[in-house]
Amino acid sequence: MRLRRPRRFINHPRLRIYSDRGLWAYLGQRVLLGIASLIVATFATFIALRVAPGNPVTLMSGGRAVDPALVAAWNARYGFDQPIVRQYLIFVRNALEGDFGQSYYYDGRPVSELLLPALATTVQWQIPALFFAIALALSLGVVTASQKNIWFSSIIDLFFMIGISLPEFAIAALLVLIFSLQLQLLPVAGVSSPWYFILPAMTITVSLCAVLAQVLRSELGDELRKDYVRTARAKGLREMRVLTIHAIPNAIQPFLPVVAAQVGRCIGGAFIIETIFNIPGVGRLAIEAVLHRDYPVVLAVTTLMSVAFIVSNLAVDLMAGIFNPRMSLVRTGH
Repeated sequence: MRLRRPRRFINHPRLRIYSDRGLWAYLGQRVLLGIASLIVATFATFIALRVAPGNPVTLMSGGRAVDPALVAAWNARYGFDQPIVRQYLIFVRNALEGDFGQSYYYDGRPVSELLLPALATTVQWQIPALFFAIALALSLGVVTASQKNIWFSSIIDLFFMIGISLPEFAIAALLVLIFSLQLQLLPVAGVSSPWYFILPAMTITVSLCAVLAQVLRSELGDELRKDYVRTARAKGLREMRVLTIHAIPNAIQPFLPVVAAQVGRCIGGAFIIETIFNIPGVGRLAIEAVLHRDYPVVLAVTTLMSVAFIVSNLAVDLMAGIFNPRMSLVRTGH
């Protein structure tokens, strides 16, 4: 059966956004899959924390004697005396209202009061780092795929090898050695000024950019060797036009899923990086919560990280549908 040609409602030579039931059905499926993934992740974490040693009431009270009226209030609010599935449903209801419970370790403070400042700190350095790493990867991928200079390619290959092979804590240590201890240009740890965010941002940029640029260079190199590119060149099109109009849009499609996977990796990498650079963000908050068995904070951070990963994947799926509308039609059976 032939595919129906989708209707364009924005007519732009370099960007095509389609209004078609297939695209919206495809995105609807991805949203439902994301919600299901979030439920599975939070429920698995909830079960693991509930079966861990220690009674929630005892942990909340810090081992002190508690007034039975207060215990009854906690049971009514969090369902500690209910079956575990009922407790999870109560958690979901409270979470939708912005209530993730009270911290066991931080003297009963609401988890949201701890999570929001930590999230704001993480966003300040991680979001700019992610955008810069993706932009740099796109630039390096395009330049190295079309560049014939052997020395330049060798230098970029060395950068790729370092970024891909070294773990993030080793990259962080190397950057501290160079820029803080030897050159004395950047501070090592803390959040006293925006300068303190440069080294952690560089750590993510090196790691993420190397992987993404390597993938894009490989995909773009394959596209540049195909017949349609040779035909475009034979027609006398400039090399930049061949890249931007023909090769890059086709190379981007397999590149986008790698972006989503690497963004999820960077979100998890905040745990290590924020601990190394003493940044009071979500990652360090989660590490401290695990060490002190602060289960409500662990569950809240897990929920937040899952949402961030699902949203990033959904954004990539949307971009994939824009670059290749037929993909949405095929996956939804239209």
